[in-house]
Amino acid sequence: MPDVIPNWHPAIVHFPIALTLTATLLLLASRLRPASPLLAPCARLLLPLAALSALLAVGLGWQAYLTVEHDAAGHRVMTRHRDWAQLVSAGLLLLALWDGYRRRTGQAAAAGLLPALLLLSGGLTVT
Repeated sequence: MPDVIPNWHPAIVHFPIALTLTATLLLLASRLRPASPLLAPCARLLLPLAALSALLAVGLGWQAYLTVEHDAAGHRVMTRHRDWAQLVSAGLLLLALWDGYRRRTGQAAAAGLLPALLLLSGGLTVT
């Protein structure tokens, strides 16, 4: 990797954050404005993109975790960050797969999609 950017994790991590929060807000808006037919499909389109970008961010985060020099206090912070990021990313992946299955079978967004996205958005905030 170039010396200017020793690891790409800080640059890539903004994608899953932005995509997840945008999907959450779009789905929330679709519940508040049911007459707007494009809000929910747009949110459902962003969900797999958020999950894929989260997997990329986790992979690059592991690379950073193993290569960036840090002291004991920094190690504790990085470990907590890693654990939350893996949990939220796994949740995003499972949610995207579940909703993808529902879309392929012609089903509407499940009632639990918005609460799950709100929970994952909170997890991203903690991460």
